[in-house]
Amino acid sequence: MARELEVEIQETAQELKQLLHQPKSGRIQERVQVLYWLKTQPTETALSASVLVGRSYSTVKRWLRIYRHHGLQELLKLRHGGGKELSLSTKQLEALDNRLQQP
Repeated sequence: MARELEVEIQETAQELKQLLHQPKSGRIQERVQVLYWLKTQPTETALSASVLVGRSYSTVKRWLRIYRHHGLQELLKLRHGGGKELSLSTKQLEALDNRLQQP
């Protein structure tokens, strides 16, 4: 667990607090909240931060690893799993979209 403390939060507590108050998805807010807690010391470990934010320890460790290696902007990008291929073609999706635009 000592390695997780090697994450040096570059942003100030004020910058992180401002990010917390900007309208973003809940998933992004959780990530910023963890950084804010680690910066302001209400929690000192990824384990305690994971309990407070309600995410698994491995999830919070992954967030911190992304932040450490790629920075805040990369951490705030939401990734989506591959999932199942769409069963509709692009043409069919466009037709549905056009239909939905009509009253």
